[in-house]
Formats: sequence, structure tokens, C-alpha cells
Amino acid sequence: GRFSLVPSGRDGLTYFTVQQNGSLLVRRRVDRDSLKHCTGVALCSLEFQVKRNSRWKEKGRVLRFEQTGGPPVTVSVLVSVLDVNDNRPEWQQRASYLEVRLPEDFAAGRTFTVEAAVDPDLGANGTVGYELMDPSSTFSVLAGGGISDSPDSGVSIMVGKQLDREKVGLYNLTLVARDHGLERLSSSIQLRIVLDDVNDHAPAFNQSVYQIHSARLDGALLQLNATDPDLGPNGQVEFSLARTASPHIRDYFRLDRRLGRLYLRRRLDYELAESRRFEFYVVATDRAVRPRSSTARVEINVLDENDCAPELQVYQMGTNQALLKITTLSVMENIEPHSFLAFASVTDADSGKGGEAECEIRGPTSRVFQLQKTQVKKTYHIVNLEKLDRERRDSYTLPMVCRDQGQPQQTSSFTIYVQVLDENDEPPVFESARYEFAIRENLPAQSRVGAVRANDRDAMRNGRVAYSLLEFDDASLFSVTTSGGEILTAAPLDRETRPELRFTVMARDHGDPALNATVTVRVRVIDDNDMTPKFEHDKYAFEVFENESPDTPVGNLSASDGDEGVNAQMYFSMEPPSTQQLPF
Repeated sequence: GRFSLVPSGRDGLTYFTVQQNGSLLVRRRVDRDSLKHCTGVALCSLEFQVKRNSRWKEKGRVLRFEQTGGPPVTVSVLVSVLDVNDNRPEWQQRASYLEVRLPEDFAAGRTFTVEAAVDPDLGANGTVGYELMDPSSTFSVLAGGGISDSPDSGVSIMVGKQLDREKVGLYNLTLVARDHGLERLSSSIQLRIVLDDVNDHAPAFNQSVYQIHSARLDGALLQLNATDPDLGPNGQVEFSLARTASPHIRDYFRLDRRLGRLYLRRRLDYELAESRRFEFYVVATDRAVRPRSSTARVEINVLDENDCAPELQVYQMGTNQALLKITTLSVMENIEPHSFLAFASVTDADSGKGGEAECEIRGPTSRVFQLQKTQVKKTYHIVNLEKLDRERRDSYTLPMVCRDQGQPQQTSSFTIYVQVLDENDEPPVFESARYEFAIRENLPAQSRVGAVRANDRDAMRNGRVAYSLLEFDDASLFSVTTSGGEILTAAPLDRETRPELRFTVMARDHGDPALNATVTVRVRVIDDNDMTPKFEHDKYAFEVFENESPDTPVGNLSASDGDEGVNAQMYFSMEPPSTQQLPF
């Protein structure tokens, strides 16, 4: 009879065939590892049915069916599939490497797991052991080779050294998987261990002390530099002034938080003691959730440059013996040459040669005044080189120049005004050597006669003149106004009594002691027809012969008139009695 496999047996038709002589042959290669129902089980079999009258017996590994007589029968056949080491351990993921991320503070001695390789073989053929190729000897497979019957448990790897991302942030290792078959099969995969940053570093300044020594400081003074090897915000550095920085420091300086540049807020001036030296701390802080920071000291020394011109101050002794700062110097005239007039002091805020200065008086007035050095450094006495005469010149302008010895040299100019004070050394002087006036007689008292004028070259009260009459000669007949020099009559004048009058006027200044001058005044009294002719006798008696011819002289009449000029010219006439006609 014929033998055949029952079609319903999928495994039988796929993998086997039966010959007419009853031999069961393998149709195709049987891969135990690809049989789903054999995965992970120790016994793996393929079951199918053979149809015909037959019985079977096993001869070694060959199944042979022998025909027996009788009706057709269906026989179930169970073929056990035995495992051979025909698979290498493989990792299931498609990537060409495994990657593990660890925080850099992952402690030495701790373990972590990575994906295990899968070997579908059975028993020792599918048991995988691991070896880690690490030149740094930082990582190792856990003792025992990481052997695990279940891939799900992963491969345990132990950290053998302290990790530091800032030194090594990435490890490229090779993980080798080997099965335990008689002929051991192996495979390998790259294991990348990436260390994640932990904020374990504080920013570090490139120097602990920043020093600036300069005379010209402006704009950006200093570039701070601090680095943090951490990543991301952990390594991003911001700068600030330390909390200990005083308001004085913050008033002068500003620090750019992001760039670390130190800027000036206001000009530094060596001449201001408060801005010659600064010392303060700056802070570099990372931007981690729990930030770390470090500090550095900044020292700024402002050096002097010759940027200040000399300044001259002049002082004069006050009434209370105190020195008073002046711009106008008052000096009494007639003071002796080389007399001390004022004290001068020159200052220069610069240091060294730049702070040493010398001054002098320039121009024509240097022949009249001089700055003389004293034994005290940077001080002078202002003295006069000649006597001063206020009436000749009452003021001077003293241009002074001061030069320091710095480089570049600084110069400055100052002007002092000298006012020559008056001394009563000039007497009044009348404008005329003598005065002559004329006035009509009989005018009432206080009639103006004339005026005298005297000038005094002195100033103020020393040059103010008062007039008076000296009490002799005819002074009693006149008066003079004190301030104006107006001469007035004290009573009506009588020419016939005193035709000419003389008196002396004195001009006196108000100095102490006072000086005076005198002048003679002559007043001629002009005649007024105030006198009537007067016969020498009250009665005249003449004798004449009768029969004398007409125009015969009878006698002489004489009369006088106290006036003068036409007022004294007289004419004689007769007034005959009304009752008698006279022959004369």
C-alpha cells in the first residue's frame, strides 16, 4: 500500500516527507530556535500524522514505517527536535550601540544594568556570559560574568572608580557576549556610557586677585574671567559685586553680570583721597538650581598724573590778626620799600614734581611788586619794591603766573588787584595865590562877595576841605561857608569908612593830623551915592564994593562929598529969596 502525510499536519508537511517504502525523511532544515512553540522550553517536538495500514518502529534517528495487512490506519508521529549551538548571542535593538546615562556623582561600587543579549539556543548553548572591554578599568561586569538565563534581567555592570564628567564625559566600551556551548559563539556591541552633569564645581576665577595700577582709568576697567566646567545652567556664570561692597564702591563701579566687565560709573581722581585706592570682592555664581559661587579680590590703585594746575591764594592780615583770603590787596601809600604786604600760598593737588610749583609777577608791575619766597615751602611774601604814591597812582593790577614741574607742565594765571590807600600827605592848595573881589557898599548882610576854591589830592576825608576865616584884619565883616568857600558879608559895608578890606581864608582838610593852607582875600568896596555934599562952613559973609561991574568975584564957597567918582562931582547954584531979587 501507499503511505502519505495527513494534510492537516502543518508541521509534517513543512518539514517531513514519507517514502513508499515507509522511510520518513526531512524535507527542509528544521530550526528549533524559529519554532515559536519551542521557544524557552526544554522539550521541543513536531507532531503530525501518517495515513495507511502500517506500524512504525524507530531505528536510531530514522523513522521507518512497515506495512502490515489490514484496513487503512492513521498514525500520530511525534518528532523531538534537539537543540544544537547554532546561534550567536544577539541584542534585540536595531541600534549599533547601547547607551546608558549616569549622573557623574554615581558612586563607586554601585551597579547599573544594560540590556542583555539574547541567544535562542537552549541550555548551555543559550546561556550567555559577558565581558566588558574597558581600557580605563572604570567599569566591569559584575562578578560571575553577568551570566543570566533570562535576558530580561539585564547585565549588571559595576562602577569601580569615582566618576567625573569634567574629566571624562563619555566612555566608549565594548560589551562581549559569549554562550556556553561546546564551541562558544560570541558577539559584541558598543556600550556608550554618557555622564550627565551634576553641579559639583563652583565657578573658578582665572586669578584670585585682579590688580589695576593706572593713572588713566575710563570706561571698561577690567575683564573678569571665571569658568565652570559643568554643563548647561550649572556651567553658566554670572558676575556680581560681593555683598560686602560698600555704597561707596557701588557709587564708583558697575559690573556687567553677563560679560563680567567692570565699568566706571564716575571719574576717578587721584586728588580726591577717597578715590585713590579701592579694594573689594567680586563673585562668580553659576545658574544651577542650587548655585555654587567663588570670589576674587579686586585692587584698584589710581596713579597720579599731572592733570592739576597750580592754584595761588593770597591772604592779608585782618583786624583780628586772622588771615583773610583776598583778591584785592589794600596797601597804605608811602610804605617803605620791601615791606611785607600780603602772604601768598601755592597749592597743586598733584604729587611729586607735578605738585611742586613756582610763581612770579609778570609785566610792568613786576618792577613795583615782587613775590619773595619764604622759608616755608610753597609760600611767598608780596612786597613792594618802591614807595607808593596814591596821588600818582592809586591802583595796580598784578598778573601772576604759576608753573609746576610735572610733565606735561601745567600753568595757571592769577590776578591780584592792589588798591593804594590814602595817607594825608597832601595839604589843600588854593586855585589862586590871592583873591580880589568887589562889592557895592550898603548891601545887606549875607550878600555874596565871591568864592575861594582849594583842592586836596588826598582821598576821602583826607581830601575833603573845610573853609574858615582867620580872626584878624577885616575878617569880622565877612563870613565863609565851610564846605563851599562862599564869602558873604556879615554887615553892610561903608566905602567911605573902609574902601578896601583884607582878610585871610584858611582851607583845612579832615585828615589826622589835618593839613591846611591860607590865602589872602582883598575886597574893594564900590561906591554908592550915599553921601550929600557938605559946605565947609554953615555961614559965609562976603563984602563987595558998590558999583562993581558984573562978574566981579565976591568970594569963594567950598563944599565936599564923601562919595567918589561922579557921585562926588558937585554943582553950585543960588536959591534967591522969594521976596527979593539978588544981584548975584
